[in-house]
Amino acid sequence: MKDVQLGWVQSLNSDIDFQGSIERSQFCRVTAGEDVEFGGYGNHTCHATVVNNVFHEMHATDDVQFEEGTYVDSNIFFNVDVKREFSPLELLWNFWILSLAALSFTCRISLLTRFPFRFLSEDDFKIQEDSPFNPTTYIRNNMFLNVNVEDKCRLDSDPPDTLGPLDVTNNYCVTFSDGPANTCSTTSPFNSGFSCL
Repeated sequence: MKDVQLGWVQSLNSDIDFQGSIERSQFCRVTAGEDVEFGGYGNHTCHATVVNNVFHEMHATDDVQFEEGTYVDSNIFFNVDVKREFSPLELLWNFWILSLAALSFTCRISLLTRFPFRFLSEDDFKIQEDSPFNPTTYIRNNMFLNVNVEDKCRLDSDPPDTLGPLDVTNNYCVTFSDGPANTCSTTSPFNSGFSCL
């Protein structure tokens, strides 16, 4: 995709995946019901090359993740918000569980173990292992105006430390906030690759 302007890209209950080549395009608003992903899952041919684009507003309900092997260079991200928001149905579900759980202590324990709240999710800014070939992942020379991560920054690989080389450098940011653990400012390569961390 090249030289395209899009208004609002939205998914209600699934990921938004940027795959292949995306160049010199503009996105006014990207809203994902789950993850915003740069790159493919489990297929090294689906890596994303994202260069010279502008993203005005980006909201991910779960994670913003850069799949292993992705190349993200010289883009502008004005506002990136990684934060759980509940749909009316989820709020109704949680209210129903709370109401039933208030009946008795025994009932409360039984309900909460069988039908858990939908309050908890990992809302991370992360680099995700994706390929058995361990290609280099590039996140460099981008401008991030404001990044708000509700949970943490992390490298996601299984087993740990099996990601390919990482080139996370020269990313300018104005604000970059995360959850109470402050992992973004203490986790390499995020802390060295973003100017405001």
